[in-house]
Amino acid sequence: MQPISGAPLSPRPSFIQSDTPGDVPAVRYEALDPDLLKARYAANRPIIDAMLDSTTRPEEKADVERDLGILPTALLQAAQDRGVHIYITRPGEKGPPERLFHSNTDADVQTQRWDAWHANPSTDAPGAQVQMDKAQTWTDIAQAHGATTAEQVKAFETVAQHANPGAAGDNVYVPDLWFDGDLQLTGQAHDALQQLRQYYPNNDSQDGVFNAGFNVLLVNEKALPDPSPLGGHYRTVVHEFGHVAYDIIAGTPDGQQMETDLHQLDQADGHQEQALEQEIAQEPDKSPFISAYAMESEAEHYAEGFESYWTEARHDGVPERPWTANGATELQGREPALWTLIDHDMQLFAPKTQNPLR
Repeated sequence: MQPISGAPLSPRPSFIQSDTPGDVPAVRYEALDPDLLKARYAANRPIIDAMLDSTTRPEEKADVERDLGILPTALLQAAQDRGVHIYITRPGEKGPPERLFHSNTDADVQTQRWDAWHANPSTDAPGAQVQMDKAQTWTDIAQAHGATTAEQVKAFETVAQHANPGAAGDNVYVPDLWFDGDLQLTGQAHDALQQLRQYYPNNDSQDGVFNAGFNVLLVNEKALPDPSPLGGHYRTVVHEFGHVAYDIIAGTPDGQQMETDLHQLDQADGHQEQALEQEIAQEPDKSPFISAYAMESEAEHYAEGFESYWTEARHDGVPERPWTANGATELQGREPALWTLIDHDMQLFAPKTQNPLR
């Protein structure tokens, strides 16, 4: 990629509401059809706003609208329909608030699932069959599952009775119901919450993260300005939304082909990984990956490619990090196969005739 001079660049298009002076944003506005782009932003703002947490500040809302507003409307709508919730984290907060981690798998839903299973036991039971220790009671097991109040113990025992109607002997079905504060979760959701807390112990430790188990997208407030003090023009919220897109597409008929293609790309790029890492450390510009972080996993590879596809490299104005190398031009030059894969995926949501990037 040819370096961009540090001279002031053209101002943002007038229809992008911003009072921020200086360089144009990293999002790809140049060479786009202004009318189509303006219509897309108008359609996307209410969808983005609906996904933002009520605690989002006006300037943060404007930043997220700017970065995600260029995405296909149908993709954003699919994310909203899925229940994706965007929460802006702030320094000093200890991890994401519990209220974000809702679950429809409460005791009532669990009992309904057990009743349905007893009516059709050919399907997998919604709980594990174990040999119950004669010294154990359902209260003991409820407390082991996090129940701390009499109401929670009663809720667990009610589910257990539905799981084991008229059960005799010591082989019982233990409900997959866990408690975390006021939350009632499946074991899978409970495990996801614990993993997220371990990964995101406080809001100073990460730029952003998407947890598919809860459909929660967390972004550090310091990663939102353009350029930001954390990543310059690198758009963290676009990267994290790349994980959302990956997850949504994985659930479509095109998903299996996407995952197969991405796996093949990683195999082609990443054979002899240790030797490749040494080579990249010595000559980063020769890496077959769009970024070092893209080597972490196939999901991160896709998310890094997604961020690059929707952005263009810009001078950051940060002395120790003057350039954000990720960008569409860089992606096309360094990983043309990944660019083609993401381009195909985006056409699932925005046909070429309606895509302002065309």
